[in-house]
Amino acid sequence: MLPRHPHLPTAPYVMPGAPSFDQSISLFRESFNSANPTLPLNEFRAIEGARDTPTLTRAASKINENLYASTALERGTLKIKSMQITWLPIQGPEQKAAKAKALEYMSAILRAFTPALTQIAKPAKAAKAADCR
Repeated sequence: MLPRHPHLPTAPYVMPGAPSFDQSISLFRESFNSANPTLPLNEFRAIEGARDTPTLTRAASKINENLYASTALERGTLKIKSMQITWLPIQGPEQKAAKAKALEYMSAILRAFTPALTQIAKPAKAAKAADCR
């Protein structure tokens, strides 16, 4: 569990009253898996910790050994406030394939939240977001 840092500011998008996306995490996951059959998201599980608030629920889904999806959800409705993909880089012969898979997931998540992205822009946008060109 991470230590609590009361002096760190709270991100504005997770503060009470901040807007949330219009889908619950379960509807998002169902829609994402339907649109991306080769990139499945497993069920998100709640994470309890010292950083919990009365208005937010944190949840995560393990994609594989070095890739995770996590989200901040509006408590009660489970509507998405934020989502991220965390890639734990690996070394060795599988590094290139693992990085490519991480970028595929990042692109698919961006596409899910920003449908106007073009096919060409998606991988570049994901690589820039991941800072791993």
